[in-house]
Amino acid sequence: MARRVGVFTPILLCTLLLLVLWAAGGVADVQVQHAEVQAQHAESFPRALQSYEEVDGIWATLTSRVSAAPFNLVATLIFLLAIIHTFLRSVSKALATALRTAYYCRPSLRCGSSPC
Repeated sequence: MARRVGVFTPILLCTLLLLVLWAAGGVADVQVQHAEVQAQHAESFPRALQSYEEVDGIWATLTSRVSAAPFNLVATLIFLLAIIHTFLRSVSKALATALRTAYYCRPSLRCGSSPC
């Protein structure tokens, strides 16, 4: 007969592990390290617009900012995909409706329950 592990057992194990780490001073060290890393990055994120090089034109501005901070490329691509998705939603809905109608209105499915 298999023994069931209740909800209490994992909670007890996690609590004991945290107590051992706390007693060893591990939790305090992790919190100090986290605070140090957070203080280092607090000044640099998000980057100020004045820190970018001034250039003329959208394409030049984009390439300049991507070379300064490569994450700008990822953010720009996500933004463009969101805009494209917004405008193509009606096209994909019309295509899905046409495919659904074509599927359910096949001659082999004429059983009276189709939306045709």
